[in-house]
Amino acid sequence: MKEKDVIDPAPPEETTTTANDAPPEASIEEQEPVEATIQSVTLQGWEAARIGKHSAHIDKGLIVNFVDGKAIVSNAVADRLREAGVIE
Repeated sequence: MKEKDVIDPAPPEETTTTANDAPPEASIEEQEPVEATIQSVTLQGWEAARIGKHSAHIDKGLIVNFVDGKAIVSNAVADRLREAGVIE
């Protein structure tokens, strides 16, 4: 094996900042509150058909799980589900 074919399995070390090393001005208590961007959605269909667990597969890699017809998702995901006709 040539030297250029050898791959170092260890990733380069990265420097990270933890809460203990963070400057005092970045404390959680002083940060401004963020508005919630989630909502509860209801699966399309009649009441009896919603009982149990269901999954909606939307686009590539987006799967939303519903329990008894309800799910809590981000606003963006709710918009995608609404466009696909999956939720009321």
